[in-house]
Amino acid sequence: MSKKLFNLFSLNISSRVAIIFLLIGFNSLNAIQAQEINIDSASELRIKRFSIQIHGGIGHLTANTKDDKASLISQGISNPEALKYYEDLNSGYLLQGVLYYRINPKWSIGVENQIFYTQSSISGSILMNNNNIAGDYSYSDSWDRLYGLIKENIYTNYTGLSLKRNITLIKDVFNGYTSLSMGWIFYRNEYNNVILHRLLTGNTPALNLQTGFEIKISKSIGWNINASYLASYLFKMKINNGKKVSENIFDRKDIKNISRVNLTTGLNFYF
Repeated sequence: MSKKLFNLFSLNISSRVAIIFLLIGFNSLNAIQAQEINIDSASELRIKRFSIQIHGGIGHLTANTKDDKASLISQGISNPEALKYYEDLNSGYLLQGVLYYRINPKWSIGVENQIFYTQSSISGSILMNNNNIAGDYSYSDSWDRLYGLIKENIYTNYTGLSLKRNITLIKDVFNGYTSLSMGWIFYRNEYNNVILHRLLTGNTPALNLQTGFEIKISKSIGWNINASYLASYLFKMKINNGKKVSENIFDRKDIKNISRVNLTTGLNFYF
């Protein structure tokens, strides 16, 4: 034992210095690591927990309108006019607002609301023997026509719970994110066909998937651009013709697709 101790103390000066520096280095690394943990914890405590996203943009309905166009043409509307009518009806305007609470730097939960509006109209004439006005007129010929306005105003209002994954690309400068929300959508269509007026309403579950990027303008404000897809289908609808309200439950082949793709931009406020 005494010999081993003698060998240890008999190490040359350079070896002793190296050992001392190694001990100091290990202690320094441990101290730095502990400091980083404290900094991360402090940063998480200082994080702005709440944010409000306010976005506006455009939405495009993805439903196939082939049968609807064929129906309009069968009423006496020309093919180019029917095509233009549904091109206009499929594209509309979107306003979106989301309130998020940031659980940690990576995850946020919140409540999302989307209001979508689109409309289309055409002035023309329809055959008086078409099914849309059956019962109002007894004409059965194919040459008497009614002239007037064909128009639809469509509104949807979606509200859902959202889970967001935050992705830091360049700290405090450029971020990415994806979110998934599930909720309920309310549908309203103010339909006018020359002399026939109907209010079509319904509601159904919906799912919204969104991805986007954010450029930080300041610590409290960011500019966002987003793309999203909202999936939803109506299985039944209430029809109000001004005299009575009836409910139409769709067959499987007639289920109404009210899904859409969206492109929005806006600001994100942190507090």
